[in-house]
Amino acid sequence: MPRLKLTGSQIDLVSVGPRQVPALPASKAAVPPIQIDKYLRNGFHPNAQLWNQLMEATNQGALFRTREVFRSPGMLTPGPVGSFGAGSRARWRFAYRSSTYAHALMAVFVMSPPTAGTAQNTYGKLTLFSDTAEATPVLTGTAYYGNGPTGTTVAAGWQYLKTVMVPIDGITPSTQYYARFDDVDWGIIQSCSVFELHSMTENFSGYLSQNLTSQSDIVDVYREKVATMQKNLWKGAGGLTLLFTCEDGASPRTVAVNTPTNVVDNTTTTTADPAPGYKIDLTNHDRLMQTSGIPVVMKVFAKTTSGTGKGRFYLKNSAGTTILSITDGLSATATWYSVSGYLPASADTYYLMYDNNSSGTLSCYAMSLYEYET
Repeated sequence: MPRLKLTGSQIDLVSVGPRQVPALPASKAAVPPIQIDKYLRNGFHPNAQLWNQLMEATNQGALFRTREVFRSPGMLTPGPVGSFGAGSRARWRFAYRSSTYAHALMAVFVMSPPTAGTAQNTYGKLTLFSDTAEATPVLTGTAYYGNGPTGTTVAAGWQYLKTVMVPIDGITPSTQYYARFDDVDWGIIQSCSVFELHSMTENFSGYLSQNLTSQSDIVDVYREKVATMQKNLWKGAGGLTLLFTCEDGASPRTVAVNTPTNVVDNTTTTTADPAPGYKIDLTNHDRLMQTSGIPVVMKVFAKTTSGTGKGRFYLKNSAGTTILSITDGLSATATWYSVSGYLPASADTYYLMYDNNSSGTLSCYAMSLYEYET
């Protein structure tokens, strides 16, 4: 099996962009902060050392500071779920938009031993879909556990867990994806983390040069490349802000009342302790021009039995104010729904709530909230 190159395929010399290089010149080790007062003063000529540092920081930011798009810590066996049997069982879901320079995902699975079917080749699977109804799979990654480690006896405990790293190559940059985890053939996914891998050879015509000297020409293309890449990273590679997913993808949270109810515990109707919420700190995540706050996207995978157009979701802050909402428009078929908005550039506790404004039942399977600016 070919081994995935973490930073993408090598680039031909004839394809390298102007004033760029085909091999990565930046170290993975952290570098000292750039001393802006030392180099950026009126009346000074452009400084080669400054531009080497700027381009090194940009190379590192693009390749080594990629974002996590999903996490589920899970529980140890026997946990909330056991082996399902032959076939597939939906577990977790999430939605995300790939970054401008993404070329692959890395999924770090932790697999539990099976609680039944111990002689079977058990495994877990992550599937990416291009549509909101999960009808069109485009990429898949599998993590195998295999048969039970102690024969026909059910094994339990951390020593029997297996960590499997699964690369998913072929991610299209700046593209919306919808993802689902499945337990397959008695397999049990205990936990998983999924993060992006970026490439400057596949998506940016090579790396930024870092070999300027005092005799080098410092031309506008250096500034253009740095400004372009940093702008795209800021706007399209914002972090995961909030994530909710049911442990068993076939057993969603449900509500049948017209009172906003906390999705996490499915009981609380207030926005204060001890209600379960998400503490989010977005301090300094905004630019000077973003006076409305941090642009975010909220997506919810849900359905309703009360007829098309019923069911509502809310993201409320600690004061009980609705910051984002998906109101009406839900149907009897489970699918992803979306709303865009803004969160303040500050720290607060947020609560995911839902209600049903008609007869019947509203079901919630998963919810993803992430930073993204068009």
